[in-house]
Amino acid sequence: MLAPWAAARAVEAQPASARRVAFDTVIGLQDMFGEARDRPTAVVLDPFIGVEVAPGLQVSARPKVWRLNGEWALVLDQASVQYAFRAGSNWRIEAGRFPSPIGLGMTENRPNVNPGVLWWHRPYYMPLPRLGAGAPQVSLMAATYPDGVAIATSATHWDVRAAIVNKAPVQFWQGDAGADPKANTIVGAGITPMQGLRVGVGTAWGDLTDAPAGDYRMLNVEGDYSVGYTRISGEVTRDHFEMPGGEYDAWGWTLQAQQTLSPRLFAHARATLIHAPVLASGGPAEIEAYRSLDTTVGYRIDPEVTLKLGYSAIATWGVRRVDHQVGMALMWSRRWW
Repeated sequence: MLAPWAAARAVEAQPASARRVAFDTVIGLQDMFGEARDRPTAVVLDPFIGVEVAPGLQVSARPKVWRLNGEWALVLDQASVQYAFRAGSNWRIEAGRFPSPIGLGMTENRPNVNPGVLWWHRPYYMPLPRLGAGAPQVSLMAATYPDGVAIATSATHWDVRAAIVNKAPVQFWQGDAGADPKANTIVGAGITPMQGLRVGVGTAWGDLTDAPAGDYRMLNVEGDYSVGYTRISGEVTRDHFEMPGGEYDAWGWTLQAQQTLSPRLFAHARATLIHAPVLASGGPAEIEAYRSLDTTVGYRIDPEVTLKLGYSAIATWGVRRVDHQVGMALMWSRRWW
């Protein structure tokens, strides 16, 4: 599965004999244990299917069943129609439901492509402190799968994307909560000056759902560099919120590195720092920090099965104690056709 802004580039590399039907499944098991309490076991069944119904025209779906926080849920992460063609550069138009086309973490929001024990980047599934009465729950960057229309174009050394979606990429993930949709605009571009290096920038703005008067503006800068058996990537995000009780800013970054040690063994580390306002009762907002460090050692038992062991250290807003966690994940992935 490709992120919307990366998909256009794949058109150029797609072989003429590409399969008309693509189907793969991912099954994952994940457990995290902390000092304060054990985290509920997470289980996910994550299939993806794409069918080429005509040259350049594809229908895709990604229904997911998972157990998170002790409860089972069925979510539809993707159900879209894509049309890819070449007109000077590579073009791709997508309509329906698809991954939010902004944020590095959205390209790794699946167990078989995320190298960490955790299947997600922490900021994407973690809310910021409440920004006053009547304000919706938001994240620095959220794992959203909105409905909308996206268009992307790319050449060898550049790519551009734009989308109109019905869910803000800062709206805290709560599944399909049934909130009233609001129009949001996403625009981004990237350059690839040399093989293995890409730098991109994206921005988004619009209205927040579940708020009598709330909107936001987001700026995101991401980079990815691969050389030999090493990959380094990261992103910096800044949000400006206009809530019923005032205006607030939040900003942060994520940096990660992966090193392949042998054909079966690899190591990965991901660090995150977020600054966000914490509203004190009867006083002004104070800026506090959230910090996390996730480390992983992974072993590929065979081409389809991977075992990961990890250690995490987390310090959240207003809490001086560091929560130490250990975790494991077992992932099975198969491309059927």
